[in-house]
Amino acid sequence: MSIGLPAPPAILYFRQEPYPPDHPADLVLAMLSEPKLAEGFLVVISERGVRRKRFPELAGG
Repeated sequence: MSIGLPAPPAILYFRQEPYPPDHPADLVLAMLSEPKLAEGFLVVISERGVRRKRFPELAGG
């Protein structure tokens, strides 16, 4: 059952860590400057690195 909303282009998830205030903003700007890095992915950002997992394909769309 679909509620008719389009999927988001990406989801960025920041692991709860003591980031300096400008660090998350820099990461988001980097992702926006290279859309292919995030579009269609769940992106998990932590001090250990960046992991990406592709969104599942939806039936009928």
